[in-house]
Amino acid sequence: MNETLQLGSLLIPYPWLIIATGLFIGYFLLTYVSSFKEDRWKSLRETVVNGVIWFIFSFLFGSILFHIETFLSDPLAVLSYPSGGQELYLSILVVIGYFVYASVQKNIPIHLYLHALLTPLFSSSFLYAFFEQTQGESVKGWVAEISPWANHPVSLYMMFFSACFLVWILSLQVVEKSSKHVLTIYFLWVFSQLMVSSFMTHPLFFGVPITNVFFYFLLFIGTFIALLNQFERKQRLFKWKT
Repeated sequence: MNETLQLGSLLIPYPWLIIATGLFIGYFLLTYVSSFKEDRWKSLRETVVNGVIWFIFSFLFGSILFHIETFLSDPLAVLSYPSGGQELYLSILVVIGYFVYASVQKNIPIHLYLHALLTPLFSSSFLYAFFEQTQGESVKGWVAEISPWANHPVSLYMMFFSACFLVWILSLQVVEKSSKHVLTIYFLWVFSQLMVSSFMTHPLFFGVPITNVFFYFLLFIGTFIALLNQFERKQRLFKWKT
């Protein structure tokens, strides 16, 4: 899916449009369907939107940090570099840092930002997989005898998991004092992505080449959120007692 949409002199890759559409659908679900639809969560929803914007900005322009000398001598050359794995890691770290800052400033548990973020993530993943129609490695072993597919229908796997997790996260109520349910969904999603990627010839995450290290990185992020959330709870409890 490498086609582009031309608007005058501007070329927009179709995958970008699909991801953007998925994000808009996710925001609609977050605002009108999820447990964050109440007005008291408006600030949190806006913070999540800002986090997505920070992610996009960091991903598109993160190559500047990795080619700073070239950027100083020829800025346009660096900006023309395609974003890849390094920019993906950087973008995730930027978003996590932003949510940590927002959590401290607004006194909102950080796992609630993850809770809200998962809705547009799952909706984008479902829509992207639907249009991508990726096939993986050939089906082998005894599974090949009963499988209707010669190759693993990777996109179908992605759509199935994304739909299941999307329904689950939308039905989940906001629990400010516990991150258990949100992190359970998050970790299961990471493991599902790791499993599906094992069937890919060249593993990708929204079109970005990745390795298994990426999923270990996501597991580390989830563990960090769990530990930070526990620390925040103890700190609030200490303030309450004093």
